[in-house]
Parts: sequence; structure tokens; C-alpha cells
Amino acid sequence: VPSTANLNYYIKIIFEKSVLRNLIEKSTRIQEECYEEKDDIVDIVENAERNILSVYNDKLGRDIRKIQDVLPEIQRNMELLADSKTEFTGIRTGYYELDNMTRGLQKKQVIIIAGRPGCGKSAFALNLGLNASINNKNSVALFSLEMGVEEITKRMFGCIGKIDGDVLKTGKLKNNDWKKWNEAMSELSDTKFFVDDSGGITVSEIRRKCRKLKNSDDGLDLVIIDYMQLISSSSKYAGQRVQEVSEISRDIKKLAMELDIPVIALAQLSRNVEQRRGEDKRPKLSDLRESGSIEQDADIVLFLHSDDYGKYDGNINRKIELLVAKHRAGSTGTVNLVFKMNTGSFDNYINKENENE
Repeated sequence: VPSTANLNYYIKIIFEKSVLRNLIEKSTRIQEECYEEKDDIVDIVENAERNILSVYNDKLGRDIRKIQDVLPEIQRNMELLADSKTEFTGIRTGYYELDNMTRGLQKKQVIIIAGRPGCGKSAFALNLGLNASINNKNSVALFSLEMGVEEITKRMFGCIGKIDGDVLKTGKLKNNDWKKWNEAMSELSDTKFFVDDSGGITVSEIRRKCRKLKNSDDGLDLVIIDYMQLISSSSKYAGQRVQEVSEISRDIKKLAMELDIPVIALAQLSRNVEQRRGEDKRPKLSDLRESGSIEQDADIVLFLHSDDYGKYDGNINRKIELLVAKHRAGSTGTVNLVFKMNTGSFDNYINKENENE
């Protein structure tokens, strides 16, 4: 006999039937796409995977929403923020000035880190990922298109253990280095840090791997792509580099929106910076290489700049200006950091006296 005492049981039945109907609908759509063969095989598989994984997500309802239905949710979120003891609402980077400016890396954001080759983009991105994984216990995925997993792992030991890169290359660790190595090993063993070094990977493949990780027990909180101009594009715009990069940029934004996580993507600058007349060689948004879509799709654009770029005077510590050139949800400005080139680590810049310690 139906009774309000069994309400939760009835709700469970309705929900399960809804999921099954949704699954049948998605499966039918997948079959139709397979028989029609209108798209490339990669696109068909990509759509099939997205449709299957979205079965549960669809229960949340992603149709157009009336603002009055959203207001209670916003009210609850504001009350939680008011009661929170922290001022940061996203993933903290470990760099105080940057965190104060952004309040942490927010969900659905695309953060572009750009600079000329050799300026420390990959090292800075790796530091961001390690800080998030170790200090915040976040699950981080790094997709590297120019370095192998072994080289990346050695760089991790350099960053965490403050071990000289030349020592790691030769393996000639001294007693103190072995102590640092073991401490770094202990820290890395307790992290959720995933590395993919597949060459020529596409955004579709990145999305597929990220979906799988997001739905696993480890979850996924942050994605780093090094770097976006090396990502293979679809055959749709073959030979049209500007359109190819624009498509990649849009797909990265879709990735951040779909998975509800921040995505960090590295990008190269054009040579206009070096050819610019005058003293100011600081990068500008117009210097982003090959596509204006990168600037448009990004929520935050960070430029790494140093007046000593291309020079080496024997000083292993270099002051770096992190230029926040675009910030859709906040202010822009300059964050001062110290790049310790021998270990590949970035630290907060304190003052001139501490710079060369």
C-alpha cells in the first residue's frame, strides 16, 4: 500500500527509471551515428563517450533555467562563503600575490601561461601543479607534449627536494642530496598527480582521459596542458594554422566548462616581443602566437617576463615578473617571483636582500 513512509523508496524508483530511459535514449543516438557514418571515427567515439558519461550528469538538469530557480542556490553559496574562515574560493597556487589577486584558480576557468621559449613556462606550470597536489591535496593531471614522463619526474624531485638539475641528470647525488631525494619521494608518494606524455595528442583525447579520471575514485581538480600549440587539431582546418589554434582554444574552454575544473594551458609568444623597439619588452595580449582566440577564450592570461631573458651572468636565482594581463573576474597587475634555475623551482619574491640567498 502506498504510504508517505516509503517516500524515499519511491523517489529511488523514479530516479532509476529516469536514468534507464536516459540511457536508452543515448544508446539509440549512438547507434544512429554509427550507422550514418557522417563524422570521423574519432568524433563518433568522442560523442559516444560523452553521451554515456552524461547520463548521470543529466539528472542535474542543464536546460535553460529561470533566474528565480537559481537564486536559492546562490544564496546558499554566499552563506557558505560568509561562514568560511578562508578568503580563497579556488585552488591556491602557493604564490601569495597571485592568490590574493585571483582568490585561487576557479572552476571552469582557462588560465593561459605564456612566454618566449626558455623563460620557465613549463617549470612554473609544474610548480603550480605540485603546490596544488601537495599543499591542497588536489588531483592534478599534466599533459606534456614536449617532455617525457621521466624528465618531468626528475624535475619534480628538483622542485620539491631543491636538488640541482645537473646532479639529477648525472645521478651523482651526494649524501645530502639523497636525503632530499628521499624526502621528495615521500611527498610525491602521497600525491594524486597524473602525467601523460603522449605525443601529437588531440583535445578530444585529452577530454576522454580527463573524463575517465574525473569519474574515478581519484577525481580530477586541475588540468595542465604543456603546451597548446603542439596539440594536434582535427582535419577540419588542415593547413589553416590560425583556425586550428582557434579550434583548440575553444575546445580547451569547453573542457573546463564540462568538467567543472580550472585548466592551465601553456602558450608561446610571437617574436614581436623581441623585435619591439624601445626599452619595454614586456609581453602584451597581442603577442599571443597564431590566434586571437586564445586571448578571447582565456579567463586569466599570465605572462612570464624577465629583463634578463636570454642572458646568464652566473646567478642561479632570477627575478621573474608574472604579468596578470587579463583577469575576467578581477584585477590585473604584476606578481614578483624568484626562479631558481638550478632546481627549476619558483618561490615568492620577498625583497632584494633575499633574492640571491
